[in-house]
Amino acid sequence: MKQKFTSKIILFLSVLTLVSGCDSSSEASLDKKNKLEDIFPVEVAKVIRKDVYAIYNGSVTLEARDEAVAVSKSQGIIENIYYEEGDRVNSGDVLAKLDDKKILMELELSKIKLNHLRDKHTRNISLYKKNLISKEAFSDSSRDLESQEITVKLAILAFNETKIKAPISGIISEKIVKKGNMINLHERSFKITSFDPIYAKLHVPEIHLNKLKKGQSANVTINSGNTFTGEVLRISPIIDSETGTFKVTIQIKNSDSKLKPGMFSKIAISYDKHENTTLIPKEAVLLDEKRNYIFIINGDRVKKKFIETGYSLNQRIEAKGISDDCLIVTTGNRKIKHLSKVKIIKGTSNN
Repeated sequence: MKQKFTSKIILFLSVLTLVSGCDSSSEASLDKKNKLEDIFPVEVAKVIRKDVYAIYNGSVTLEARDEAVAVSKSQGIIENIYYEEGDRVNSGDVLAKLDDKKILMELELSKIKLNHLRDKHTRNISLYKKNLISKEAFSDSSRDLESQEITVKLAILAFNETKIKAPISGIISEKIVKKGNMINLHERSFKITSFDPIYAKLHVPEIHLNKLKKGQSANVTINSGNTFTGEVLRISPIIDSETGTFKVTIQIKNSDSKLKPGMFSKIAISYDKHENTTLIPKEAVLLDEKRNYIFIINGDRVKKKFIETGYSLNQRIEAKGISDDCLIVTTGNRKIKHLSKVKIIKGTSNN
């Protein structure tokens, strides 16, 4: 009996030792888990301050401000051509000249006859004063002189019209005629395009009517990547009922003629400005139930902060309610949550 009791005591102590050993192992495991909390690598960026603009973006082909065709005011053979495609001309410059030999001879004959009639009329004045010729003869002499003066003027006009002149200032964009060819009255000879300034005409949705104003700045970027500065020249007050748009004309100075009519361009019109506002990288902003939020470094952990965003500037976006000394998580932010432990591996970029 005594032996049996002793065996039970030994068994009880063994079980107690075993239970005690399990409890000790659990506590050790919990401590180990706390010590092995996940640490997330992240990249961060600083908050910067800059002016930022609200921008309307569109695309359009560029247009010439003025374009005109030079036509011949006479008929004849083209004797000389003085300008070629790509040449710059001023209004009134002689672009080409027709053969004018016959017209010049007719002009000389008209002048000779005019001089003869002037001499005759001078004598008739003296005779009329002496009552040696009739009033009718004197009137005929006056009419003959006036008629010949008009004939000479017409001959001079015909001579001048053998010259094909530029109707506007600009650049020869097309030469239609060739030397030695016959050209008819009012036939096209040259096309002239005015390159400075050059226009961009946008058709903008009606919702932007109250945002865009005359004089607002616009950036014009062509396919080569070059950007030029223009301004809103005029805004049509009429909404197109079919498209729901209104026309906005942008003027760009183009004295060096780098911009050409027909070029495809991207237009950015700045219509509002926030000065010295806080900007953060766009990749730092996440969405949670229709609310934007970011993660801010707080010691070796992060804090989740809801924000209101505004205008964009390149790769940054306006964020309200953030202090200048904040470090914002930009990479690794999709793997963390509020109060996650982190390690900064790269950051403090001001770009």
